[in-house]
This record gives sequence, C-alpha cells and structure tokens, in this order.
Amino acid sequence: MPDALQERVAAAIRSARARKGLSQEALAELAAVSLPTINKAERAVTMPSLETFAVICDVLAIDPRPVLTPTVRQRQPGRDRARIEAEVTALLHAMTDRDAALVLELANGVARQRR
Repeated sequence: MPDALQERVAAAIRSARARKGLSQEALAELAAVSLPTINKAERAVTMPSLETFAVICDVLAIDPRPVLTPTVRQRQPGRDRARIEAEVTALLHAMTDRDAALVLELANGVARQRR
C-alpha cells in the first residue's frame, strides 16, 4: 500500500504531465526513463528514485519541495523530533550516495527559506 509521500509524488507527476499535455510515453522520453517507470510512479505502485524524480520535475517544470514536504501540523517537540530524526536516518542509510546528496540539497534549501 502506498504511503502519503508516494501518493503526493504520484499526484504531482500525473497532474503536471496532464497540464503540459504530455502522454506518459512523451514524458518518459523527455526524462530519459522507461515508460513503466512513469506509469508505476503515477499509479503510486513504485516510488521513483530522488534523481529520477528530480529529472521528471525538471521536465515538467515543477518544484519538488512542496511535493516532498508534508503539511506540518503542530507536534510535540521532543518526542516527534526524535522519531523524525530516527526515520530520516533510516531512510538515509537505505539511499545511494547520490540520493542522499539530493536530500541534503533539499534540506539546505528548506533551511534557507526559513531563515
């Protein structure tokens, strides 16, 4: 079952592709990925790598930050922060070095906006 992030990514790709008037085949060609990659991403069957998602966002001229950043609700500072840090650490350990570098770049961009 897809998680919320996977659903947001799927919806963002699907809607941006439709706004651009592109077929899945055309998007796959422009992004230099396979048609099944686009099809599965749009159906939230699989999650594209961060690198692939960045290329798709570039082709579709969409900002990936709002898609990757969930709506933040008020949270309990201590417990939630520790849980979030543990989840981020686990995700980083599972990523390629390239994807981890993209995450760092994204996090730095968010931090700069909040200053």
